Amino acid sequence: MSRPFHEEPYLPRELERTIFILASRADLSVAQNLLLVARRTFDWVIAESTKLERYGKHVRHLLVAKHDVASTFMELCPNVVNLAIWTGTPYTNKEITAVLDLKLTSLSIDLDGLYRCPPGKASKFHTLFSCITHLDVSTVFPWNPHEVLIYFTALTHLAIPEERTYQVLEDCLACCKTVKVLVWLCECPHKLRPAGDLRVVSVQCGRSYIMDWEDGARGREDMWSIAEAVATDRLRVQGAKLAVEE
Repeated sequence: MSRPFHEEPYLPRELERTIFILASRADLSVAQNLLLVARRTFDWVIAESTKLERYGKHVRHLLVAKHDVASTFMELCPNVVNLAIWTGTPYTNKEITAVLDLKLTSLSIDLDGLYRCPPGKASKFHTLFSCITHLDVSTVFPWNPHEVLIYFTALTHLAIPEERTYQVLEDCLACCKTVKVLVWLCECPHKLRPAGDLRVVSVQCGRSYIMDWEDGARGREDMWSIAEAVATDRLRVQGAKLAVEE
């Protein structure tokens, strides 16, 4: 009897697992890529590496979206500088503690979730905030930028959802003098800018938010680079016009 025909190569699951484990042992960079192949390979590689202990210190970019693994991943990746925590609120005490232990420069998070954290924790975020240059406010909530952004003293890039009003945009710019680019994430690009501020760039949410974050982490074009290019071009054109007028 002839063997059933398979359109794709077929390997017994145990043999496939062995191959992936041997590959992850051989090269750290390969192990990180294998995590992205499929859910089963993710589980195999994580188990083999004893829950990231083997290579967690090499991780610089981390996105977590589940409460049950968020704090563990952050604890095992102590050198992360770019964090997206999209687990939904309220954040657990372990998650908050894990975030505080990181030295971040880029953060995508629900700020309202942080400010509804257990008493005594909120004030500790001020030290963390002072080092962040890129902040993506990933959710919509009633907030006063003057009460929150004042602690982001190194902030150069800020992204907020479209649902915020022009007044909120103006408040953000007013209390963040260091901001070079304010990304307004929207369904349809807007031509208007608060008071004609050249730093405000509308970026259309035309694809997966996760894909955009991953592209940025891998050094490819993302919402930050797109907005920065637009803002830089505006300043160049404005400078040329002023030079002509003089």
